[in-house]
Amino acid sequence: MAYAERYSWTYNGKRVRGKRWYARWRGVDGKWHRKVGYTDKRATEEMARRLESAAARQAEGMPAEGEVSAPKSLADLKAAYLEHLTHRGRSPAYVAQCRQRITAVIAGIGAKRLSDLKATQIDRYLGSQISLSTSTKNHYRRAIKGLSRWAGQPLTGLRIEADESDLRRVRRVLSDADFRRLVEVTRAAPMPRNGKGFPGPTRAALYVAAAYTGFRAAELASITPDSIEGNVAHLKAEHAKNGKAAAQPVPPAVADLLRSCVNPPTQGGGLNRPLWPGRWALDRHGAEMLRGDLERAGIPYRDNRGRVYDFHSLRSQYVSSLIRAGVHPEECRRLARHADITTTMKHYARLEQTELRRAVDKLPPPPV
Repeated sequence: MAYAERYSWTYNGKRVRGKRWYARWRGVDGKWHRKVGYTDKRATEEMARRLESAAARQAEGMPAEGEVSAPKSLADLKAAYLEHLTHRGRSPAYVAQCRQRITAVIAGIGAKRLSDLKATQIDRYLGSQISLSTSTKNHYRRAIKGLSRWAGQPLTGLRIEADESDLRRVRRVLSDADFRRLVEVTRAAPMPRNGKGFPGPTRAALYVAAAYTGFRAAELASITPDSIEGNVAHLKAEHAKNGKAAAQPVPPAVADLLRSCVNPPTQGGGLNRPLWPGRWALDRHGAEMLRGDLERAGIPYRDNRGRVYDFHSLRSQYVSSLIRAGVHPEECRRLARHADITTTMKHYARLEQTELRRAVDKLPPPPV
């Protein structure tokens, strides 16, 4: 029997219900199908009944009474798709990025309905955005392709560009001595002049937490005093990029440092208030804070090989430190919370030539 359903999910410890209903009905193939409906339950139930009736008529070889379709306004479809991503467990930061990219493409080509999405127009629009790298343009393509595929009209003609020649950002990691100097200088530094960020000791603790947990900026922004239990930093599923809760072991000294970062009670929030509150992660101020502190410490943001040290490099710092310590690659993958070990080894492991030389020196003497 056809019916209407509505998604619900847990966000910040509260149960949230989606605004839009979905029609569910059994099709000709005997399987249950789903189609985006309306914000009104009765209208969606009626739509589900008509869809099931149309399937029954088709099974009997009878002509359909009329075309049944969900609302095709791109604004409605975009809202429903983003709600779908949230229900699937995607992080708020990921959903926000998809919203920004899809909105930009829709506005860029002047599309109003799903049928207005044309691969040639999207490619022409992205081609005009000279400030975007090939890699970034591909992220826009994936976002709009995801919407079209979910809506049942995939943009098969929209191709992901090869980006071998794209001058993407190449990250590096710091030596242990340089990282220690960065933290020590930051700890004694003042509040940023523009007021965006945190006092020096709070920033220093943030860098240490990033380099010793591997947490991303948005994940660090969700950490509260309650998240630290013994020598384990807990990350809730709704804040993790992969949508999975994590219990990340940390060195005792780092756990003690995080516990010392508890905000004064006068600021409100108590144990549920984030250690690093505000929109700094969403607005990408972490990179701006780090760049200023690198300058204070006399460490170049970009080295003579063109490699940079930005906030996400702190995650590479974590993985590379594990490898330097002789941790097994599979353990590195699990601690980095990657699905594929290739991602860990190819994109996050940064070893210098001298370290590779020391590794080769460990080989047994050749039989010559």
